[in-house]
Amino acid sequence: MEKPPKRISYWRKLIKGLHRRRIFRWAKTWLLMLLLMAVFGDFIANDIPLFCRYKGAARFPILEQVLGGGTIFNQTTDWNNPQITSKIYPPIPYRFNSIDPLNSQFKSPFGKQNIKSLKYRHWLGTDQIGRDVLAGMINGARVSVEVGFLGIGLAAIIGILLGSFSGFFGNYRIKWSIGQWVITIVSLLALAWLAYVLPFYWPQNGGGIIFGLVLLFIFLQVGLSRINFKTKKIPVPVDGATIRLVEVFNAIPNLLLVLVISVLFPPSLLVVALVIGVTHWPMITLFVRGEMLKIRQREYLLAAKMQNIPEWKILWRHALPNAIGPALIVIMLGLGSAILAEAFLSFIGLGLPPDLVSWGKLLAASRENFSAWWMAVFPGLAIFLTIFSANRIGEILLEEMKAA
Repeated sequence: MEKPPKRISYWRKLIKGLHRRRIFRWAKTWLLMLLLMAVFGDFIANDIPLFCRYKGAARFPILEQVLGGGTIFNQTTDWNNPQITSKIYPPIPYRFNSIDPLNSQFKSPFGKQNIKSLKYRHWLGTDQIGRDVLAGMINGARVSVEVGFLGIGLAAIIGILLGSFSGFFGNYRIKWSIGQWVITIVSLLALAWLAYVLPFYWPQNGGGIIFGLVLLFIFLQVGLSRINFKTKKIPVPVDGATIRLVEVFNAIPNLLLVLVISVLFPPSLLVVALVIGVTHWPMITLFVRGEMLKIRQREYLLAAKMQNIPEWKILWRHALPNAIGPALIVIMLGLGSAILAEAFLSFIGLGLPPDLVSWGKLLAASRENFSAWWMAVFPGLAIFLTIFSANRIGEILLEEMKAA
């Protein structure tokens, strides 16, 4: 008796199809390499030893600094101290902000450099004040990954929540009592006032404060939905309000939003992530809404309604998981756009603190000396490859989802 053919699951078939595409494998490898540089950048490029012996005891200075705690080592430690022996440095013995005065004024990667040995060569050259470009590129990878994932993550949370509510509930399926309306409006005004005031008292945490207040508002709405008010109920036009909100944000030029937010808050990674989240959520919202409009008419959802399962459970357990898969496509496309937005902000001198180095800042430094081609080529190539990889993964994912 012949065995029936083994059934391949949808996700396994999709992953197999993706890995058959050579461009997907190259793009995935590049993004994974960036992720590894972001996580282990301190162990790759640093002027602090990976390993040393201090008073005879084995110590790991970089690891101790990364983990925090009571380490005795810092940026001012004298590594020529005779009590510190057996030093092993990272492959690139420079930090992104280390200054080599002997190799300032834009030393070329292929030109003559004032170095003690080949180990101390600046393989991608230096900038005007003698900072190593390769170490800056590695730190730029960390900045791009952190800002890109934080920014598009914030945009994805907002977009998926608004898009799923808008597409699933429409304009008449949610009804609030007058009490819920009053509490929601008052709390929204209070939280908006706090979002304006609190960053003046804690300027370094402006982005985190905004994010926390948004989460607080969401939790408040979840709590209100569990309270049974006895007053008259009025339909909530979730879909109409979401579409109007998207139209308002799309009507405002992204550049204007970026400049306003960057001026209101002090430079930090969280502020740049906030800028990206605010400017990218409408695209995700519209995509998820469109998917939810199709999904809510499927037979399994109609069957769940016939069994009197609460609509919130149907949304979270059945509808949303089926909409998130296609939403990954637009999120991947948005990731490339988010990294480009961070590079643009850094290039014009907004968003990031002065002590951080990013690809956009390296690219901006090339304007000081047009003959320093390496200051434009290497950061520009990194930005191009990252955006290209994220976009190609999103496009290939769309093609394979249609074929699977």
